Amino acid sequence: MSTVDPERAREGRRRAWREGPASRIVLAVAGLALGLFAVILGVGFMVDVDSSRITSLNSVFADWDSNLDGLRWTFPVGMVGVLLGVFGMVFAASASTGRHFSFPVAGPVTIGVVGAAIGVSIAAPMMTEPLTVGTRTDPVFFEHEPWGPWDWFWYEVTWWGPLLAWTLAAVAIGIAILARRRRRARRELLATVLASGLIARGVVTKAPVPSSEGSNYITTITVRFVDHVGTERWTRCSGAWSKASLPQAGKFVAVLFDPAAAGDGRRIWVGPVGSVDVDGFTRWGFGV
Repeated sequence: MSTVDPERAREGRRRAWREGPASRIVLAVAGLALGLFAVILGVGFMVDVDSSRITSLNSVFADWDSNLDGLRWTFPVGMVGVLLGVFGMVFAASASTGRHFSFPVAGPVTIGVVGAAIGVSIAAPMMTEPLTVGTRTDPVFFEHEPWGPWDWFWYEVTWWGPLLAWTLAAVAIGIAILARRRRRARRELLATVLASGLIARGVVTKAPVPSSEGSNYITTITVRFVDHVGTERWTRCSGAWSKASLPQAGKFVAVLFDPAAAGDGRRIWVGPVGSVDVDGFTRWGFGV
């Protein structure tokens, strides 16, 4: 019978995996796959738009065939691939960093939106030209109708579609940059508090009870601890847990606080029992 602590052995294996190159390779492959399927999805979105567009711009008696009919497979394939890519990136990031929703370079939302913008830009020049620009031509009864503002709006989707897609991509990139800067500042503050702060034993007073259906949880727990002068305080920790790691009411946790501002929730961190460094006190947080 082995005398090695099984939990410590599992943590050692997880740490070896995270620190090795294989976990980063898996994350990179998942990110590339997500980007590729997002491009396909962007093309598929424009395929559907082109079908609706050409039936509106041409007369009911004119040709409604779209130039992109042969690409109708792109939307369902792209949608399924993007969903699988997102799950793959979340799993790979958790395996490579040890924390849920922590992505070293770019997250799935940013990759997905940029990939979709590329797909939209690829498909836009391929969209079907109407029979007559500006007129809904009737080749049977010759009852032609001039386009209205809505028709012109959809005709010009070939340029405003990619513009809108890249605007959304730029917003996603900007939000990602701001979130990364905030994360870096938060970790720097954590390192500062670690150097001069205190670690107390806290007890979970409120936490959701795991259900038989769920395996991962994004939730908030409430923790009570006593500061350096004996004052009882409460703090809340929002994060992501597996079913096995979700702390239940009555369980102990580690609480790091700044004795100079013990009541400042921004200078309080919660982590598993035994946490003494940045890695421990960011284990449960979002994207840290």
